[in-house]
Amino acid sequence: MRLKLTLNNENKPNKKIKKYMHEIIDKIRNELVQNSDENTHNSAQRFFKEKIKLYGIKNATVHKIAKRYFEMIKEKPKSTIFKYARF
Repeated sequence: MRLKLTLNNENKPNKKIKKYMHEIIDKIRNELVQNSDENTHNSAQRFFKEKIKLYGIKNATVHKIAKRYFEMIKEKPKSTIFKYARF
């Protein structure tokens, strides 16, 4: 599903783009949770003194997920992508 980015008079992305970006972000988060591993989580957590939020996924798996979803949004401007990304 590819959508063209169209801007209205106020220079804001339209509602279809907003919905599309939120759907992709939700799919990414769900896939990260599905691929999480408790052993990887515990191994990574020991590098930090305080508790941090970890999914417990190996970098190679994250890279595969990122590559697949980046293909869906690579035509979008960075400003649009970062607008919807919540860090």
